[in-house]
Amino acid sequence: TYSVPIPAAAHPIRRTTLLIKTGFQLRHIFYTLSLPAIFLNLALAGLPIILYYVPSSIVDIPNYNEFLVYYFRFVLSVLILEAMGFVITFWISLRYSNRIAGPVFNLERCLNRLAQGNYLVHARFRKGDEFHELAEAFNRVVSGEKERWIGLNRSITDLARDAVARQTPSDLVDRLQAIAR
Repeated sequence: TYSVPIPAAAHPIRRTTLLIKTGFQLRHIFYTLSLPAIFLNLALAGLPIILYYVPSSIVDIPNYNEFLVYYFRFVLSVLILEAMGFVITFWISLRYSNRIAGPVFNLERCLNRLAQGNYLVHARFRKGDEFHELAEAFNRVVSGEKERWIGLNRSITDLARDAVARQTPSDLVDRLQAIAR
C-alpha cells in the first residue's frame, strides 16, 4: 500500500488567535455569561421590593431607610464581584470555545483541501482540543480514499498502457490518460 509519512511536529501546535470562529464563540460566551447575570440581577433587584411588601409580622425591619442604605452598599459590593466574575468567566469561555472552534476550523480547512483533490490532508488537533475522535475518523476516511484513488489511477494507467500496446484508437487512449491525471 502507498502511504505518505506525516512529519511529526517539532513543537506543539499553538493558536495565536483566540477568536477563530467568531460568531460561534461570541454566541457561546454570551450564553455562558448572560443567564447567571440575569438571575443574579433579578434577585438583587427584587429583594428590597419583596421585603417592603412582606408583612412586618414575618420580617421585622425597624428602619426601612437604614436597611436600604446597607442593602445598596451590599449591592455595590456584589456588582463589583459580579464584574470581576464577568471578566473571569469571559476569559474562561473564550479559551474553552477556542478548544471547540479551533478543531472545527481545522477540519473545515482539511475538508476544503480534500474537496480540491488533495488526498495528502491530515487533521491534527492540539492536545487539549475537543473532537480528537472526529479527527481520527476523518484521517481514516482520507487514508482509505487515498488508497482507493491510487488503485484507480494504477488501473487506468494499466488500461491505457494495454490500449496503446493493442493500438486502440487514439481518442480512447487520450480519454483514459485524461482520467488518469
